[in-house]
Amino acid sequence: MPTASELVYRELLDAATEEERSILEGQLVAIYIMACRRRPHTPPYKPLAPPYEWQPNPTHDYLKGRWVGGHSSIPSWVRGWVSGELSGEEPFEDGARYIGRRCVNALIDKIRYHERRKRGAQIRIHRRWENDPEELESEREAITRAQADLGLPDALPLEGDRSLLKRLIAAYPTKPSNVSIAREMGLSEGAVRKRRKRISEMCFGIADGRYQFCNDFEQLGLKRRREKIGSRYEKIALNE
Repeated sequence: MPTASELVYRELLDAATEEERSILEGQLVAIYIMACRRRPHTPPYKPLAPPYEWQPNPTHDYLKGRWVGGHSSIPSWVRGWVSGELSGEEPFEDGARYIGRRCVNALIDKIRYHERRKRGAQIRIHRRWENDPEELESEREAITRAQADLGLPDALPLEGDRSLLKRLIAAYPTKPSNVSIAREMGLSEGAVRKRRKRISEMCFGIADGRYQFCNDFEQLGLKRRREKIGSRYEKIALNE
């Protein structure tokens, strides 16, 4: 059954005048505004809203401007995002069925980018939309060299762990699932899950919190284990 976005997008493709197109584009904007406002439980687990950023006034040269962001700026942000998406020459392959989800994810990416910039983290360069084999191969080589500096994968004591890490590097930028890896290696999904967990613990331990290495591991699909709160007995000992 087609979604509301698909129905509106079909009419937009058949629009005869700019006025009709503008009206239908406004309907899409309204749908995606509601999609953004209904996702407060998506990471970073707070109501979605564009971050506050300083916007200088281009008509003045003495640094006058204003802070732009927050919930009141959601309509203008969504309108700009939709205009950018619809400016392409080719129609959407999915018929705009999942464009609402892409809009929400784009807003989440903007929020995360703003948080990373505030804490001074290195800016990520996403090239997943580029289908350049030479570029991807150079990125794989960069990851391999970075891991060689840490002594990986030779630092992993088990041959199965070393082969799995090499397989993850070869699959970059995709992150193969445990099911697909198990099918290719002839193992059970549980065995692959245990290997992946063991590799993650050792790799992030060797990286010792260094951002670039940890970022490379996360790009390969490895997960950093979160620090757990101490047991009840440790809390009692601390209180004493």
